[in-house]
Amino acid sequence: MNFAKMNMNNYKTHYFSSEMGAMEFRDRLSKFDDMNFADWAKVSFKERAGNFADVIDPDGINIIDFLELHDNFYIVGGLIKAIFDKLKFGIAVIALQKPGGRDEGVGGEKSKEKARLYLSMSPGLIKITKAKNWADSRVNPNKLLKKFSLVHGCKFIEQSTWEHEIDENTKSSNKITFNFETMKFEGITVEQVKFWENAYPDVDVVGIILRKSPEIGRASCRERV
Repeated sequence: MNFAKMNMNNYKTHYFSSEMGAMEFRDRLSKFDDMNFADWAKVSFKERAGNFADVIDPDGINIIDFLELHDNFYIVGGLIKAIFDKLKFGIAVIALQKPGGRDEGVGGEKSKEKARLYLSMSPGLIKITKAKNWADSRVNPNKLLKKFSLVHGCKFIEQSTWEHEIDENTKSSNKITFNFETMKFEGITVEQVKFWENAYPDVDVVGIILRKSPEIGRASCRERV
């Protein structure tokens, strides 16, 4: 509903709900203390549980809350593709139920195939699981995390900045040292250095590493990790 609120004054906005009736909608809208019920008239609210591709506005904002599946989860990719194929200049924001302990919603990897932006939400945490179009070509937003708190079920309060998730496969000791016998850094990998340089293009990553070992030349730093 926050997404509808943020866009309804500039775009034709449709909100399709598969679980909320009129009374529950009214209760949910009442939580937005900065809005009157009349303000929401710009959003077209509809109850719908399936066949969303049949009612998609190709040039508007289509919010589907949620794409409901109880079995045959493998078909989710086809359902999302049918919605995707109906779009022209518009977009579809599709909510899926997500099992605990993983990033993907029902249907697993199939649910990500057509997504340009795929967000995974858990209590107090949001993650950019897939981003095809980057706002800044120098900064990879994939696997960025942000903490938040939710008040009255509608007000999101940021509790952190966007931070990169470190892949478990590239983690090593938190302590970075230089072994003068092998002439190599220990506790850090080439992949980590490249990851940090990509994630934080305005930070002199190599310079920070070399502060602890000024004897080692900058040019050879990457060769010795």
